[in-house]
Amino acid sequence: MTASTDRPIRWHSWAMNSKQLIFLLDKNGDENEHVFVVDIANQTTMDLTPYDKVKVSLAGQHRDRPDEILVRMNKRNPQNMDIVKFNTWTGFSEIVFENQGGYLSMIKDHQWVVRCRTSYTKDGGQLVELRDSATSPWYEFKQIAMQDVMNTQPLSFSKDGKTLRFMDATGRDKSALIYMPARKGGADHPVVVFESTKADISDTYSDQETKEIQAVAVNYLRNEWFILDQAVKKDFDTVAALDHGDPHIVSQTLDNSKWIVAFEKDNGPLNYWLYNSQT
Repeated sequence: MTASTDRPIRWHSWAMNSKQLIFLLDKNGDENEHVFVVDIANQTTMDLTPYDKVKVSLAGQHRDRPDEILVRMNKRNPQNMDIVKFNTWTGFSEIVFENQGGYLSMIKDHQWVVRCRTSYTKDGGQLVELRDSATSPWYEFKQIAMQDVMNTQPLSFSKDGKTLRFMDATGRDKSALIYMPARKGGADHPVVVFESTKADISDTYSDQETKEIQAVAVNYLRNEWFILDQAVKKDFDTVAALDHGDPHIVSQTLDNSKWIVAFEKDNGPLNYWLYNSQT
């Protein structure tokens, strides 16, 4: 499908339209990766970001926007990553969020509006700011102390945009999954959804349609999944029994009927399985 011969392709993914492949590749090891799109039918490749000395990474895909992707890119200012929307067929691009303040992370809602941003404070902590819409003013939402920065961060918005999910170690030894109302003062009303006494949360699994978090992973000695929604318990139990090692869900079909699962082992290479949840 690709014609690259000078550098290995280290990351690739299907586009949401299932008609294109997306991959990242730099030039001669300069670590400034470009976003390439492959048309499966015609086996043609287009560089969406044909710029020198510009660093990019994929920032998001959306099942309701199958021909568009979000990309982090420092083309406008080498010091700051903007969020840019690309059409994967035409290459048309549009800045979704112009990062004028050197923000560390920018969290979008379900409508692809960046409503959360984080920045460093003078004491080494972080400031989390929110806004209610694309045209609303920003306001302070939460301060993260320096000692909690490594394992406290905003994760995502709920599909309706009313809840902000956090990995949060504020006032505790291990980071927990916390839900907060995504509004001014919402950080004063945290709800603990899951916490472990052994280790920080390390990963989450969400329903592709509702965006609700259904399982949480904790890696103490090995990666272990804890079920929040019993609707996925059978799937996780079945997958865990397929092979030895720790399972990692690599990808799924949009209807959730098929999963690709990689098993990580301490005595061998990764094993990949195709799991059919309908059988």
